[in-house]
Amino acid sequence: MEKEVLLTPIPGFPDYIADCINGRVYSKLSNKYLLQNARGTGDNNKYLMTSLRDSEGKYHHMYLHEIIMSSHLGIMKKDWREAFGQPLEVNHRSKDTKDCSIQNLELTSSKGNKATKDMVINKVRLSMEIAEQIREEFKTITKNKIDWYKSKGSELGVTFRSIQNICLGNTYKVVTND
Repeated sequence: MEKEVLLTPIPGFPDYIADCINGRVYSKLSNKYLLQNARGTGDNNKYLMTSLRDSEGKYHHMYLHEIIMSSHLGIMKKDWREAFGQPLEVNHRSKDTKDCSIQNLELTSSKGNKATKDMVINKVRLSMEIAEQIREEFKTITKNKIDWYKSKGSELGVTFRSIQNICLGNTYKVVTND
């Protein structure tokens, strides 16, 4: 028996509504729920991700658990991320990352979120020099970047996601004093 359905707006995304009780997003554009039987993304295909169009027509890649949290709280992700003076993340209480029902989600600090994990993801911390070498090598990659990330991550003892974030400039950023 399915739980009740209560549809709530998703702040900043008027073409979508969320069913926070069941952890689903409904598109008014396609008249269907998104991510039904989806495979997932990220390390080991753990997290469900989709793209939502904002009120200005720009698309944003978002994780389902973050969409549900935003709808439940009635505020945009950027606002709840810093709501308590520290960056907050969404933790899946049951550790089932495909269960995005609001009952399974809670806001916590990054440290608190990592404390609930069963394993340490990266035991190795790369140097800035290695990160720069990775970026330079990445410039020559033209095909199958995901396989290259995985291979390089395995070679260096880190996740493919760490390598990808270095290449995309999300981590190991060079600070300039301009």
